[in-house]
Amino acid sequence: LYSLSGTASTLSNLSTNATLPTASDYALTGYQNGAALTLYALVNSANLYKSTDNGVTWSSQSALNPTSWSVGIHANPWVADAIYYGAVNFRKSADAGVTFTDQNGWGSYYGNNNLLHADIVAVTPFEKTDGTKFILIGNHGGIHYFPAAFTTTTNLTTTGITNAEYYDVVTVSGTIFAGAQDQGNQRFAGGSGTGILTASQLISGDYVRLNSSVNGTKYWQEYPGGVVHYYDSPLTQQYTSAQGSVYGTARTNIQQWVVPTCNWSVAAENSILIGGGTAVSGGTGSYLVKMTYNGTSTIAKSQYAYDFLANGAGYISALDHSPADANYMYVGLNNGKFYYSHNAGSTWTPTVGFTGATNGWNYGSFIHASRLNKNNAYFCGGGGKIYKTTNGGVSFTDMSNSLPNTFVSELALNGSETLLFAATDAGPYVCVLSTGQWYSLISAATPIKEFTSVEYVAAGDLMRFSTFGRGVWDFKITQQPLPITYSSFEAKETDNQRVSINWRTEIESNLDYFEVEKSENGVDFYPIKKTTALNKANRYAVIDEQPLLDKTNYYRIKSVERSGEIEYTAIRSVKINQINNFVNVYPTQLTYGQTLHIETESENAQFYLFDQQGKIVLQQKLYLPNELLDVPILPMGVYFYSVKNENNIALKNGKIIMF
Repeated sequence: LYSLSGTASTLSNLSTNATLPTASDYALTGYQNGAALTLYALVNSANLYKSTDNGVTWSSQSALNPTSWSVGIHANPWVADAIYYGAVNFRKSADAGVTFTDQNGWGSYYGNNNLLHADIVAVTPFEKTDGTKFILIGNHGGIHYFPAAFTTTTNLTTTGITNAEYYDVVTVSGTIFAGAQDQGNQRFAGGSGTGILTASQLISGDYVRLNSSVNGTKYWQEYPGGVVHYYDSPLTQQYTSAQGSVYGTARTNIQQWVVPTCNWSVAAENSILIGGGTAVSGGTGSYLVKMTYNGTSTIAKSQYAYDFLANGAGYISALDHSPADANYMYVGLNNGKFYYSHNAGSTWTPTVGFTGATNGWNYGSFIHASRLNKNNAYFCGGGGKIYKTTNGGVSFTDMSNSLPNTFVSELALNGSETLLFAATDAGPYVCVLSTGQWYSLISAATPIKEFTSVEYVAAGDLMRFSTFGRGVWDFKITQQPLPITYSSFEAKETDNQRVSINWRTEIESNLDYFEVEKSENGVDFYPIKKTTALNKANRYAVIDEQPLLDKTNYYRIKSVERSGEIEYTAIRSVKINQINNFVNVYPTQLTYGQTLHIETESENAQFYLFDQQGKIVLQQKLYLPNELLDVPILPMGVYFYSVKNENNIALKNGKIIMF
């Protein structure tokens, strides 16, 4: 303890003071009235001592119960004998620390945001130049103002909030709602837009999973442990319309914190799906439970029959319900097992030989089902792994090859489902599904923080992320791939020296046509086949009648949107060995009136000339080893020929240019 007076200082070693116990930690505060100084020392955050002789001797005042957190001890600098400290509750004394009482119990703030929230982290006095005296009390719910009378508190962080430790975000009727750690359920002013928006705290506490129903007009929020609150008029209500809970010892993950929920895919039903417990108190097992608001201030609950704890030896950690088909439902367990139902939950089948995403520290795992294709769903969680199914959960592929090894809390697809966005502990990421490549969205404007949730907002075509400590961020999609996702594309030789080009789409919408393009060098491509897009998941196949022989043939698919936008696939290559029969075709550049020479050793050979759409424009049987053909009048452009033997096997293929 140092005492300073002008340039002189004296030192008193508290750890050797005979009137104080030996300790590893001392916290000091004091009150001065004129020349009289009262000091208070908190020893090891537990025992309070008082000194009125500048720390020469100390007397015991009390043993704190509960002990102080790292907040320490604080004397009111303007009120004698008034002392404060913080733990779960804010504690105060009016008798120099002999006795303490709570300012208010931690649960009281649920009904009045101006009462102090739990978990006190700072107590700091201030005096303005005009003489205004006050204390600010920092807590997990924000900052409270303790004015000069020091009797009541006012919450300074119920409005104008621009950042918080958010677990989830959902947009309801164009307005942003966010669930925070301790700072409660928040509603943002002005819906969405450019620049910084501010939020208001509707109710304090922790809110972890948020959902909407009835075409995004009704609002559901979860308090930890499976307590669900429903808002029937979310844009104007402060408190909930109804409340319901799930029960049971297996209702949540190991930390007993987050119960997974998801939107109900039938818009006419005002419902959500929740998993991990039972619909009735005292039940055991891990079931799916459907919660429905019945319009009379109560929530009806119906429990599905399948017990995932009994059958899968785990509790529900993730779930989703396909918007594309209400019969398709998906469940992930805490042990990584995955289950699917194609009959609205009547029966469930495990994905054989697959162990997927595991739990995070309090989130569980997460499933995101496609809105456009009932068979497509994505599964994520711990370990930086994201898995994809294209057959309704029967099997999965790992699509997280270029992601960091970190926790992935949520996924969301854009409107055309060409991009998959991920909220991760390493920041926001996006995957271009046509290539499978992931990209970080971190930039100079993006906070380096855990990103905790993501949702697609159709109005504005943007992705809305929440963060744990840095607010809510909108990412505007200004350019995107065409609305198509390929599940396969291959080119291979057939039995008669032709090439079969096949591709399959998972998602396609608003497309005009596909065009198969070919190249001799992998750089310069020209079209050979065109087919109309069906704008639904489909398989396509075309045949290249005249591939180059003894050379590599390169192929790619061009997809063309109705607006004219174009996208290309990756390139596939095929090499076909020529049969050992001499064939010579010349010249390969013709003008009108020239004769085409064809030399061949094969008897009964056929000559075919095709346009770029694969239509035969000239067909001629070759009777002589050296045949002369008069080419008909044709438009200028590129044409393709094929010389085939009597078994319809290509002996030579090539290109002819008419000019």
